[in-house]
Amino acid sequence: MPNILLIDSYDSFTFNLADLIRTSIPLADVHIIHNDSLSPPHLLSLLPSFDAVVVGPGPGSPDDPESVGIIPTLWSLSDDQLVPVFGVCLGHQSLCLAFGGSLRRLRDVKHGLKSLLEYNSADIFKGAQDPDVVRYHSLHVDIAACSDLTPLAWALDEHDDSSTTHVLMAAKHLEKPFWGVQYHPESVCTSEGGAQVLKNFWTLASQWNQEHNRVSLPSLPLDWKDHLTPSSRALHPLPLVPRSAFASPSASVHYTKIIPNDRLDRSIVPRLCETLRGSNNISAQDDFVVLDSSASPGRYSIIGLIMPDTSRFEYTMGDAFISERTASTSSRAIFQDGDDVWQWLARYMDTRKCSNGSPDSPFWGGLLGIANYEAGVTSLDIPLPSRPQGRHRPDISFAFIERSIVLDFSSGSVYVQSIGLEQAVETTWITSTAALLKRIIDPAFTPAPTPPISPDLDSTQRAPPAPPRSHIKVEMPSEDRYISGILQAQEFLKAGDSYEICLTALTRITLQPNISGPSVSPVSHEYLPWRLFKVLRVLNPAAHGSYMRLGGITLVGSSPERFVSWTRGGLCQLRPIKGTIKKSRPGQPDVTRAEAEEFLLGSPKEIAENLMIVDLIRHDLHRVVSAHAIQDTPMPLPVNATRRSVEVTKLFAVEETETVFHLVTVIEGCVDVAQGYTGWDVLSRSLPPGSMTGAPKKRSVELLQELEFSPGPTPSSTPHERGVYSGVCGYWCVGGGGDFSVIIRSAFRYDDELGDDGTETWYVGAGGAITALSNPHDEWDEMKTKLSSALRAFSHV
Repeated sequence: MPNILLIDSYDSFTFNLADLIRTSIPLADVHIIHNDSLSPPHLLSLLPSFDAVVVGPGPGSPDDPESVGIIPTLWSLSDDQLVPVFGVCLGHQSLCLAFGGSLRRLRDVKHGLKSLLEYNSADIFKGAQDPDVVRYHSLHVDIAACSDLTPLAWALDEHDDSSTTHVLMAAKHLEKPFWGVQYHPESVCTSEGGAQVLKNFWTLASQWNQEHNRVSLPSLPLDWKDHLTPSSRALHPLPLVPRSAFASPSASVHYTKIIPNDRLDRSIVPRLCETLRGSNNISAQDDFVVLDSSASPGRYSIIGLIMPDTSRFEYTMGDAFISERTASTSSRAIFQDGDDVWQWLARYMDTRKCSNGSPDSPFWGGLLGIANYEAGVTSLDIPLPSRPQGRHRPDISFAFIERSIVLDFSSGSVYVQSIGLEQAVETTWITSTAALLKRIIDPAFTPAPTPPISPDLDSTQRAPPAPPRSHIKVEMPSEDRYISGILQAQEFLKAGDSYEICLTALTRITLQPNISGPSVSPVSHEYLPWRLFKVLRVLNPAAHGSYMRLGGITLVGSSPERFVSWTRGGLCQLRPIKGTIKKSRPGQPDVTRAEAEEFLLGSPKEIAENLMIVDLIRHDLHRVVSAHAIQDTPMPLPVNATRRSVEVTKLFAVEETETVFHLVTVIEGCVDVAQGYTGWDVLSRSLPPGSMTGAPKKRSVELLQELEFSPGPTPSSTPHERGVYSGVCGYWCVGGGGDFSVIIRSAFRYDDELGDDGTETWYVGAGGAITALSNPHDEWDEMKTKLSSALRAFSHV
């Protein structure tokens, strides 16, 4: 079994490369470390146990010691220490610089763009037919003056002035077993230059090892990983709850009653919620959760009923405990050594599993709630800015839901469910609730009169444009500051620090008390969030809408983007959105679907935006889905799994929402449920959502901390946090499945910012992916388009 060492330079494509190595080199055991996790002497002591080394890509420059870490040690190996090495992107550049190459900036940055190679059909390109490869680089190397290196492939870059540049795409050392490629063989859109080149490298490496008597290698020391830095050890994730610790399904019994109705309409969701609460409104003082699918491709709406004894969990990053409370009690659970909030919640859910719910209902009960953007930032080992003294907002807030209603708009079924322990009480509740809902859903039912959502809006009509009302103050980001951030981001891209940076900004909305509008009686702020939810689901119907009032946070959402879902059998799906075109055109007909497809699919910029995030998300998913392949003991095929690898099942599909067309890709992979992995492992190890950070993720998030600013037109000394925006919300079912969306096109508020006079402060976030091809003014306009989808709802409350 070949031992391959893969050196990662904190890239977000590394696990894609590891998967490519495994598929290209039979039975390869790939060991991944960070480039700063070993000292040079320790690396030298381990190299005799490896058949080959692959030096992966990463941000930064090959002449920067912090960017490359221990990589240069490989190029200075003595003859008796040599081992075959294959460099990718940064690894290739480092190789070339070590033997006399010169480093230059590309005239035209190539991030997520494809090139057809000119190549030597021998050596590592033997058998490769017209390699069409994906490039992620702004720097390149020239080896014209290098006597030790020979070129193997080039790309011809054509420039706007009709001139051309030959850019080195592959090289090898003439005497040492060193090869390198500038492009990314692991990208989903690289053809021919991927697996075939890795196979050829392994053939050549094996021949070199044979010729130099490297055929019976010493075993790796059993404790070699103990000497790695903690960040490198974390590259090999064990399940949050190992199989040996699995609990049997709990004694909780799950009850279901199904009410089929062929005419179930999405507009009924608010009325059902109000009926269940016994009021025409939902009070902002009451914890309440709804996951609302008011548009396709969404299928289900889930109403979670929070009762006085419902357990609610709150966690603030940096704490060593999680808080649990009900209406009358509160307590803290201290984390055990090595645990974190994700593992604690996983253990909590593991003791509450159920297996006898309806297989057609996605949610039987379980955790339902929010994890904000900062909860993901800390998982990348990036420190948060210091927070204001005395402020204690939860970064993670969940309720454990025992009673729920699920509406299936595809089958017309409604599920009334409980996982409560008191069978008689829960059976009575299910029976009475089912009877009530059946009466409301009946087409002949005439509801009691309710106030209109807004004087110019009902549940079946689009709203006309409405001017901001006098009681609403909107503080948008400064256009100059936002564009300055874009230009600074592009400088980072040109320097090689990132491939794509998702720049965002918050808009602050202040609502004064005593709201009233024409033909509408004054609306108490107690009910404003619920009214905002009803308005937003009409103005901007979305597959992943939400109303959540938990832990001092209120979220009103209309997100079109799924972050991750997983089935009870372990099949995970991610659906990143990148690439957007506005539907409306002033003074002209709306953009048609055909026009949107022509623009989005014909734009190298839009395709590159999407591709970079697709490759990042494949990496995030591979990290857990392929975890069985990087443990010391091989693991059996997962139960119920139909495949082992990560697959892109839909690439660059155009989807339509109320206001825009999006470019969407679908990525799927099956975790090893037999060993204890779940979609929760994928969720917790993939935050923040890659579509909201850029790639590489860690470096992009660090840069965003420099680029983003607090809301308002003028600079603020307050450290900027995105907060709820670009976090995730959703559920994890006691039956094993889950579904979380990215919090975009949404508004949120914090209880600690409610004024004594009734003033409310809300936030709406928006932004876009900045690439080398971005036009700053177009990006500003795109940000405003995304912002308006949620912001305009405030003009109708």
